[in-house]
Order: sequence, then structure tokens, then C-alpha cells
Amino acid sequence: MTDFTWSWVEHFRDLGEDEDGKPIREWGEIRRGKEIITPTPGEDGEVENIITYERLWCPGEGPVIPVEKAGRIKKAVRSSVVKLTEGGLPCQRQRVMELEKKIMASRDDEVLSKLCEEMARIPILQEQPQYTEEVAARRLRRYYRKNMKRKLGWYSHNLYLIGRDGEKHSSPEMVAAREGQLSRSNDWLSRTTAKTEHGEFNLLELATKGKKQRYSETWARLKGMEKLAREKKLIPIFYTFTCPPELHPNPKFGGDKWDGSLPEASVKFLSSAFATLRARLMKEGVTLVGCRFPESHDDGCAHAHGLLWVHPADLDTVTSEIKKIWNWHEKAFKLKFLDNEPADKNLKKAAPSSYCMKYITKTFNLAPGETDSHETWLSTWGGRACDWFGLPPTGLWRALRALKPAQIESGDWLLSTLARHAKEGDYYNFVKLTGGVGVKQKERPVRVEAYSENSDSTHKTISFKTPETLGGIACVIALFPKPKAQRETTPTWAIKTNKEKLATLFQSGESAILVPKLPKLKTPTPKPTQEQIEFFVERLAIVQADGATRRRALEIALSDHPPELWDELERMAA
Repeated sequence: MTDFTWSWVEHFRDLGEDEDGKPIREWGEIRRGKEIITPTPGEDGEVENIITYERLWCPGEGPVIPVEKAGRIKKAVRSSVVKLTEGGLPCQRQRVMELEKKIMASRDDEVLSKLCEEMARIPILQEQPQYTEEVAARRLRRYYRKNMKRKLGWYSHNLYLIGRDGEKHSSPEMVAAREGQLSRSNDWLSRTTAKTEHGEFNLLELATKGKKQRYSETWARLKGMEKLAREKKLIPIFYTFTCPPELHPNPKFGGDKWDGSLPEASVKFLSSAFATLRARLMKEGVTLVGCRFPESHDDGCAHAHGLLWVHPADLDTVTSEIKKIWNWHEKAFKLKFLDNEPADKNLKKAAPSSYCMKYITKTFNLAPGETDSHETWLSTWGGRACDWFGLPPTGLWRALRALKPAQIESGDWLLSTLARHAKEGDYYNFVKLTGGVGVKQKERPVRVEAYSENSDSTHKTISFKTPETLGGIACVIALFPKPKAQRETTPTWAIKTNKEKLATLFQSGESAILVPKLPKLKTPTPKPTQEQIEFFVERLAIVQADGATRRRALEIALSDHPPELWDELERMAA
């Protein structure tokens, strides 16, 4: 538990290749330059001057130039393993060991935070690059919290509490620990507000809204890709990839060949296998396009489901490479070749995207603060709920959706069109306009970058650029300054119940009127009129007759009525 990894970021740019074909890299840093004043139209029509700063590329040796002329600046994450108990004097090392024992024995998150703040001041951490006490304390908290959860998982697997004759995915103790973590997180979110140019927002409400948006975003991408694959005549393949038997702690079927590895190893195995598959196909001139949804077996070992969209000419190459990687058993992988036609209820034929619906709803349907054994497994062992490859970056889609209408209309034609497609949820046209599927990110017509001049800056800049030209210079299409949200957290002692307020007033001798909590009035559910019902039924029948699916027809018919009537009309339609 004493091996702590300290990481930091360094910047570089490629200047070409040497005689052996190895890249020549110039290392440096990005610094602030002269002041830039950008007139930005507000929502009320008034023009506001936003102050930002020029960004300069400062290499170790050579002239200082603007970042826009320096080409693509890349980041390299450096890391070093720090032995926490080997720095400083013997008395300091002894103190660190005592702190670590207290941290691992603590069950109160506040106590753990204070112990990590004290440990952040040890000499060996102060010697690390880009060290600050605040950053070190935050990383230590994250490190020990993660290790405490995984230590609980280690005990659960070694005692065979998960898998055959046990619980599925996670033990009750692991779920309880996750519930405690989410409870602390929700408590902080509920007490924190974000102040922006549009007003004040509670972070818990934003977190709830963000989860719904990710669910909608995933579904929009699947439906858009389904339409694009139909146009390009790509073959959808629903796959299942598993791990070797040595990584199964307590399998439900077959013999036990477990080598002691935790589920974290199975998650890393699948990530490494996917990376190998994509690299081998890249050498063959094939770019893999698809999505991946990791899941857990009953014993906690990872496996992956998802969709691949493959061109008919590349089908043999892709299947042969999959067989070479998942080669330990004939059931190590499973491929199901799907029909690319739209769903047909009469023929009992489902659309390719519906095969992934089960895995989308498993995680995204949980409200903030809710968890189950599968979500606990993802949180403990580091699995991602959804992963995409061979498609435009998600950051570009989200950055375009966040633009204001005035920024969309005043920008470049390509940027304005992409922003409109993103705001409308039209992933089909969005992908076509960004170069299509299976295109390298550096070859797409637009890429996005967000940066701040420094940590104290009140604004961050959203930069949209073209890909690098032959001279290695990227052209900036648009720069949009965006105010940072100012966070404000209400301390727990400031939140008091009526009973606590009354006790305080009696002690102080003051008099005041306390507002009692009134019971919530049940608002009656609005009922549609007979004319609205007839119009809804007629509209639903017409849209279905035109070939739309039942779900799509229902969405179109409901859009003609106020939202407060949707639940009642949908209940009647069912």
C-alpha cells in the first residue's frame, strides 16, 4: 500500500523525423502572452468585452512563437512511483507509517481527509515535479479511497463471497461502501451551487440532468450510426469478448483455474486486447468502428459486449484477427451478424441498436446516489460504462452543443452547420460532415481544444481548429471565451432543521417566527380532452402507416401536445 504514483504533464511538438525514422521532439511549455479583448454578444443584446491572453510556445531552446503557429502541441504524462515510507529522517518515516495505518483503519471520510492533508507535507512528495500541497492531498485521498475499496473486493473474492454459491458481481459490503461514497458525494452536490452568467444552479440537479443527457447522447449516436451503416452498406456485428479462465475468481461453470488476479486485471486484459486488435487491423489498412459496453460475470470477471460496423470487403480480415487474439477456446468470443434493415415488429426483427439497449439502461438509468452490484463493480475496478472508437470525438459534439445561438450564426459555415446538427441530436449528418467513419482524428476537418490561461483565470477558451497542414500549422476557425462557473458550498453547520433552530433561539433568548414544513399538495394530473385524444389516435395511425416504428410514431404524435399530457396519452396508447 506504500507505492504511490505521482504523475505530471509535459508538453512537446514534433519537428519531423531523423535518419532512423524516429520522431524529433521539441520540449517546452505554454505561457501567457499579451492581453486579447474579445467583444461577445450577450443574451440581452449588449456586447461584453471578454479579456483573455495570447498563448505562447516557449521551448527549452529556440524562439518563442504563438501556439497557433507552433503546430500541434501534444501532452506527455510522466509518472514516477514514490515510496512514501522511504523519504526524510527515520522519525519522519515512522510518522508516515503511523499515518498510513490510521488511514486504512479509518471509517470516517472527514478523518481520512485530514490525515491525507497531513501526509501531503512529507518531504519526499515536496520534491516531486509540479508539487502543491493541495494537489498532493487530493491525490492521496483518491489513492487511499480506491485502495480501501479494492482491499474490500480482495477479501470478498478470496473468501468466495462472489460468484458460484455467492453474490453476483459485488459483495453486500462492497455495495454498502459504494452507497456511503455516493451519499457523501450527493451531500456535497446538494450543498454546492454553480454561479454562471445564466444564473445559479444546484450541482445535484445538474448531475441528474447530465446523466439523462449522456443516456440520450449514447442512444442518438447508436441510431445515427445505424442509419449511416445502412447507407454505407456496413455489416453490423454484435460481439461478446471474454477473458481467459485464469482471470475468473469463482466461475459458475467449469473448473477453477484462478491465478489470484483481481477483476482489475480482466478489465486491463480486455482494454489491451482491443488495443492489439485495432493496431493489427490498422496495419492491414482497416480502421475499426464500433462501441463497447463492459460487463461483469457473476464472479466479477469482466467481459465486453458491443457493436462493430464492418465493410463487407474487410469482414474476413476482422474475423481472422479476432480469432487470433481470443484463441484459448472456441467459446472465448461470440459474433452475431445482424441485418442492417430497420426494425420490423411483424417479422419479429430488432434493429442493431436495440441489442445495446440493455447495457445502456444498466448504468445510465440509475439516479444520482443510486447504485447496484453492477455499478459498484464498475466503480471499484475501473470499467467505463461506454466506449466508442473510429468515430468523431465526443468532446467536439458536446462543445458544439454548448454554443449559444449568437455564436453559432456568427461563426464559420462548417462550424455553424455542425453545431446545428449537434443541437438537434442529428448524429448521422454530424458524422458525415466530420469526415465519416474510420477516419483518424488528425484527418478530420475540425478538432476542439479547451484551455485556461492559468488556474486563477475567470474564463476558459474553447478553440475550434482545422487539422494540421503540410507545414504543421493548424488554422483556428473560431475562439469562444466562456466564463468559468464559480462554486460555492454551504457548510453543513449552516444547514439546520426547524428543531435545531428552535433550540438555538431558546438558548439565546431571542424571539422569531419559524416557518413550519407544510405538506406537499398533490396536484391533479391533467386530462386530455376528447378532441385531443381523437387527434392523437389519428396522428399515431397516420405516422405508423407511413412506415415509422411504434416508438417513433409515438414520439411524433406526442410532440403535437403539451408535455403535461404525455404520460396520460402514452398510458392510453399502451
